[in-house]
Order: sequence, then C-alpha cells, then structure tokens
Amino acid sequence: MNIVVFNVTFWLVTLTYPIRDHSQSQQLRGREELRKSTRNVIRRPHKTSLDFGSQSIVPPSLYCANFCNGIMRHLAEADWIERLDPPSHRFRIYQSMDDLSVYEPEYEPEEVVIANGKVRLQVLSVVPPPLEYMATLHADRQEISGRQVWTGSLALAHVLEQHEPAKRDLQAKRILELGSGTGILGMSVSKLFNPEIVVLTDGDPKAVELLEQNLDNPFNEIDLAKTRLETLVWGNVKPSFAKSCRAFGPHWLEAEKVQFDSILGGDVLYKNELPVLFFITVKCLLKPNGVLWLCHIPRSTVTQEVVVNAAKMAGFQWEVVDFNSKIQGCPVEDANRARVYRLKLNP
Repeated sequence: MNIVVFNVTFWLVTLTYPIRDHSQSQQLRGREELRKSTRNVIRRPHKTSLDFGSQSIVPPSLYCANFCNGIMRHLAEADWIERLDPPSHRFRIYQSMDDLSVYEPEYEPEEVVIANGKVRLQVLSVVPPPLEYMATLHADRQEISGRQVWTGSLALAHVLEQHEPAKRDLQAKRILELGSGTGILGMSVSKLFNPEIVVLTDGDPKAVELLEQNLDNPFNEIDLAKTRLETLVWGNVKPSFAKSCRAFGPHWLEAEKVQFDSILGGDVLYKNELPVLFFITVKCLLKPNGVLWLCHIPRSTVTQEVVVNAAKMAGFQWEVVDFNSKIQGCPVEDANRARVYRLKLNP
C-alpha cells in the first residue's frame, strides 16, 4: 500500500489508496499505527479527483486535521473540493507508515508583503508536514505553530500602519512582541515606526533559530541595533530575560524595571491554556501606562469571549479597533473572523 500525503497551503489532506471497498478501509483504520496517526481527525466523503501531472487519483477517503478550522467548515457544507489560491503542489509518497518515523520538517523562503507594499519581507516557514507527523507532535506536546506565517500577524501589521493611535503608541518606543514566530510583525514594526527598540520573542527553540535567520537575511534590511531576539516562555519570565534586555544597550536605567511601552501579539492564542499565560506575561512586562495591541482569530475553542474574559480577569480594559478585512495575503475567512484589540491596564 502506498500512502500519499498531499499538503495544501497550511491545511493537511491525507489520501490513502488503493482501497477497493469500505470493509478494507475499516481493516486499515483498525491497524494500531493508523489509529494513532488519525486520532483527533475527522473523515469526510468526497466526489472529486486530484490531478498529479499525468496521474489522476480518485481516493476513497479524505482526512483533514481538526485544527484546520477554515477548510473543515467548507468540507462540512460541500461534497466537492475547490482548488485553493494560491495552490501548493507539494506531495510525498510513503511506502509504509514506518517511513514517517524519520521525517524532519523542512523550511523554505516565503515572501510576505505588508502595509500595501511598504514592507516586503522574506521569512523561512515550514513546508506543511504529513498529518501523521502532526499527530506525533500532538502526542509529544510539541508544536510547529510558530514556524509559519499566520493571518493575525499580517492583519495586525496592516492595522498598526493604518491607525493613527497605533503610530503614537509605537514611534520611538520600547516594544515587545510575544509569540513572534517568523517575525513578520516585529520586523514590520521595526521598519515602519523607528522605535527605540523592538524585542522579538518566542518560546519554541526552533522558531527562535529560524527567526534569527530571518533577522539576519539581507533581503529584510533589519536594523539589528534596535531589533533584538530573545527566548521567552509565557508565564515564566526569568531574571535572565531582563538581564539580556539590559545588555542590548542603555534602554533601561539600572534601577528601572525592564518593561515596555507597547506589547504586540498577532494570532498567538490558539490553545485553551494560552490566554491566561499570555496576560500574566503581558502584565509583568508592560508599563503601567503601556498599551497592548492584540489581533485574535478564534481557533480551536479559544473564542473572542474567552480572550476578553482572560483580559478582564488580568485587569485590562480594551477597545475593539475597526479595520478593513481586505488585506493582501490574508485569507478572507480568517480576516473576517479577526478582531483587533487595544488594551490598557485598569488605573
């Protein structure tokens, strides 16, 4: 049996073939390794074929990961699959499930246009991996979420460039980004607002490694004297973080607490435990009169209400900032569900 894993942008579609009848499909799904790899996966029927050059494959079953909210909604409402734009033609053929045990994520350059072309960045993002590999990550409590471009980061960068109060919050200020991932938001702010300093952070060591390469990429023309990178795990701000920030330059007086004028978060609250940890970290690192800019897109069970309640519990007040959801590079569905908040600590 061959297993074809076909990756469409950041949604994962796994096809198994050839399967002659439903009973054989049941037998295959009953195998231990397949049960493990398809845990938390939804099965949908389809009435289409996928064209791989000279081959046309009509698979009997289609699987999509349950965290791919957008495509799942379309599949739930339709019995056919339309081609995504832009499409991805990457696919792999594995001779057995065992072949996946040696899989290592791959990364490739992706060019991102921000603020109507005012900023162009080239970042390394993960090539969408097989569904079976994603299941392994889930079991190991690991993730690769920070290694791809997310809609919320693009949307927030666009809003900050267009919104006058945002410019006042960011120009010549000390800025911290939480969950930087590929760094498109923090790098955009560094190029657009001439801040005193921007500190980009992430808790995933591999994401930090890739982000360092993105910052060093000559294409991006990042001023490294005022754009720095640190590892930071939410809810656990260690003294070493403040020490590293002080080492960047004379941005904080010796007796001054290391805090920031503005903190940014773009599409970073995608698991139930994250909102509380996020606001704990913000409260620790934001100046009393500072501003938090957050773009949230509901993912999994983290609704807008969940985020607002977490902010309220942490002692924040907020306003929702209106914006045009037609943003270059942002999927329309995600952009329509996005909400941008400007938050401050209660007096």
